[in-house]
Amino acid sequence: MATNFPAKNIPELIALLRSRPARDLAYGTSGVGTSVHLAGALFGQLTGTEMEHVPYRGSGQVTTALLSGELSIAFDNFSSVWPLAREGKIRILGVTSQGRAEAAPDIPAIAETVPGFESLSWHGLFAPARTPAPVVQRLQREAAAALAAPAVAQRFRELGITPVGSTPEEFRAFVEAETKRWGDVAKRANISID
Repeated sequence: MATNFPAKNIPELIALLRSRPARDLAYGTSGVGTSVHLAGALFGQLTGTEMEHVPYRGSGQVTTALLSGELSIAFDNFSSVWPLAREGKIRILGVTSQGRAEAAPDIPAIAETVPGFESLSWHGLFAPARTPAPVVQRLQREAAAALAAPAVAQRFRELGITPVGSTPEEFRAFVEAETKRWGDVAKRANISID
């Protein structure tokens, strides 16, 4: 949020959204169909509110729009905005994980006000479908070791990123569940990528 935005927390934001037409308040994201666009759509679906979506060409443009006052509300990745929030240049009303971020325990999770809300941006290591199992297993071991390295883990914590690391089978199940979940959100919000 822009620091001068009238809502200071998630309940106030919901009340403000319910008091105005959707076209009066817009939220910016890094593009149509991105995880943050879907997070905004899910927020509206779970709260019964509407905002106009304004897609930008990346997180940097969203941040610039917030800082200039062109935009008042944005959904963005925590690691992208946390440095600006620490400097007092923007205000974070809530994090999109189920619980509070380790890097910012004073910022509530949106789920504390909006039960069932969770939107995590995630990254994974993929290989071609026919990659031999020993190669996949080695890639998984090496990636897990890199994520567990103290310097890497510390830097991730500073950015508000939680490294997970999982088996190929766990990751496959996760990707399938996320694909279904967000496909349903997109369908309900009539979001399509041309």
